[in-house]
Amino acid sequence: MKHRTIANAIFIICTLMCAFISDAAPEPEQPDIVTHLTDSAQTVIVAPPGVLKLLEYNVPQATPAPRHTSTCFRALIYRERSCTEAKNTAQKLAQEVRRRFPEYRDNVSVQTNGGAYVRVLVGRFDTHAEAEAAAKKLRSALPKANMSSAQRHTFTR
Repeated sequence: MKHRTIANAIFIICTLMCAFISDAAPEPEQPDIVTHLTDSAQTVIVAPPGVLKLLEYNVPQATPAPRHTSTCFRALIYRERSCTEAKNTAQKLAQEVRRRFPEYRDNVSVQTNGGAYVRVLVGRFDTHAEAEAAAKKLRSALPKANMSSAQRHTFTR
């Protein structure tokens, strides 16, 4: 009977210890890395020099893009005092050039310089003679064209 009492006593002691341990306060959770880094006043990172170089933040200096200018000649095929009718005529003429002359499709522009007049310019040519020849060809093919001359243009990109 003595053995049974000792066994019961051990059982009771173990049960009480387990109950005491489970009632103890739970272990505090470890903070995540972001909380750890932001809560501390100073953070020290120990890493090889190559890694530290990768972590450096350099603000790139804004450098202006180089400006390039090029000069060419354009065929002037229409010029009129600026009014609604002249603008409509210029737009229709530009559309007709794009439709009938695909080689100039990407280089047709309608310009209204300061509202004083409207003009239609076509093409980008290397020489004055090439622009003149194109202007004459376009004027003879397009009845609404009222000019056939070449103008020098400087483009800044």
